[in-house]
Amino acid sequence: MLHLEVENLSKKFLRGYVFKKFNYHFSDGNAYAVTGSNGSGKSTLLQVLCGYMMSTQGKIILKDREVIIEEELQFQYFSIASPFMELIEEYTVAEHIHFHSKLKNMLVKDTDEIGEVFQLGNELNKPIKYLSSGNKQRVKLALAFCTDSKILLLDEPTQNLDNRGLALYLNAIEKYTKERMVIVSSNDEREYGFCKEIIKMEDYK
Repeated sequence: MLHLEVENLSKKFLRGYVFKKFNYHFSDGNAYAVTGSNGSGKSTLLQVLCGYMMSTQGKIILKDREVIIEEELQFQYFSIASPFMELIEEYTVAEHIHFHSKLKNMLVKDTDEIGEVFQLGNELNKPIKYLSSGNKQRVKLALAFCTDSKILLLDEPTQNLDNRGLALYLNAIEKYTKERMVIVSSNDEREYGFCKEIIKMEDYK
């Protein structure tokens, strides 16, 4: 069993705390929604959890089968799709997937299969800088879902996607998350309707 234990987590910027004294216990096989108004700290929380951003106070304890994972190794357990992520615009989609696979192990190793599942088959040989905003979002989702990680973080996952993209996202949830810990940052219930627990960031002000 995998457990992510968060104790008294706080994040402060120059203007004050975004959130403070956040305590929660996440476990694998469960899905969690993080909701709240703009600026409430939804996206910031996800970035702190995966180590992209340092917390101001508090502890993040990751346990795999009751063994505490050292902080510098925790990144191996996470994959994330988020608006703050940058893609390498000069790479084609296929090249980006190949580059990503050199950094992290992949659940899906066949690039054509990834293209088919995320409806990117016609875009695989196109440089990312020429993709629409919706197809760039599909690339981000493909990289996150298809990475062999035990924790999947999804920050506003259907941003720039139409109804077909939303259906694609929900299909990926069904296909790739059955035994993973999933945390979704969103105010759109269509994105997190499958989550069993709701975290309201306004409770941590």
